[in-house]
Amino acid sequence: MVFEKLYSEIERRVNPSNKAVVILGVSGNMGAGKGHFSAELGDFLKSEKGISNFYWNQDRHQKSRKEKEAIRQRILGTGQILDSYNLSKAIYFDSYSWDEMLLYLTRIKNRESIVANDLYQKASGERNLRVSIPLGESNERIVIVYVGGFIMHQPVRNFFDVMIVIECEKEERFKRMYERARKLEKPYELKRERFNELDDFTTRYLEENRSSDDLRIDNDNFGNRKIII
Repeated sequence: MVFEKLYSEIERRVNPSNKAVVILGVSGNMGAGKGHFSAELGDFLKSEKGISNFYWNQDRHQKSRKEKEAIRQRILGTGQILDSYNLSKAIYFDSYSWDEMLLYLTRIKNRESIVANDLYQKASGERNLRVSIPLGESNERIVIVYVGGFIMHQPVRNFFDVMIVIECEKEERFKRMYERARKLEKPYELKRERFNELDDFTTRYLEENRSSDDLRIDNDNFGNRKIII
């Protein structure tokens, strides 16, 4: 089973002094299956290893497309990457600077509780939710599965104990993204030209920020994942 092998490799790599709070970065192209993989990894950690874990995913859903584009243009002018996060499965909130990203990662590393308001649930469209993660209330081991396409650059990368890169063939990724767009609360047809534009950007980012230490997962087939050696 890929998760058993992956867990053994993670245990080998994690510094013993960091084992109380372990942050696993999960990155890769859009449509590679980062979310599916991470949710199943979290289930494995809980059911097979008895380890509490939280799933935290970069995404942008709170604002309209027009608002997000305006923010993107403003942030690009400052040299920052546009980011947002997920505090539990399918719960999202917006954040648009490295400073805020580093703030939350620092709180996680220090085992400080996190509270976020005005969240958005992707599946139902429900807004103005509140999520609390009580990281400081127990001494038990916690693993944060932190998912996002833009988490591999410095200084962000330094917060991750292990970086896992999910890989999948481009055509399969397009099919997944096309189907995902059709199932949204407000469905739309994803054009191949738009996909290619976004995919070229994310691919360039990933290639520029890869490390030989990254753990790579072949995720073409959800039922037959492989660790790429």
